[in-house]
Amino acid sequence: MQGAALLALPSFQENFGLCAAEALACGVPAIVSPHVNLAGDIEAAGAGWVTGLEPHQIEKTLKCAMNDAGERQRRGEAGREFVWSNFGWPKIAAELVTLYQQVAAGGAEVVTLAPSFS
Repeated sequence: MQGAALLALPSFQENFGLCAAEALACGVPAIVSPHVNLAGDIEAAGAGWVTGLEPHQIEKTLKCAMNDAGERQRRGEAGREFVWSNFGWPKIAAELVTLYQQVAAGGAEVVTLAPSFS
């Protein structure tokens, strides 16, 4: 994955987009459709491109991304920062410790391991 220029995930439905997060963690920018749950976060972080699912939209976005190595590098670096600041082990471990403390204290009625990020 680290040697890739780009990841394209034009999907009709993705609950999270784990392969997109893995690519971003490696510094590889992603092209995703709005149906990938990380799409809004990828767009907000400047970590890739969000495109519609029509073939001409995907083609246009792919051409744009592949014709600008500097922009791919910039977005890849933004993606790496986004993933590691939101899903890196220090953050996830801290959230798990807090969750375990709440459960042990009897204060957590609903257990969720979904990380919170903006």
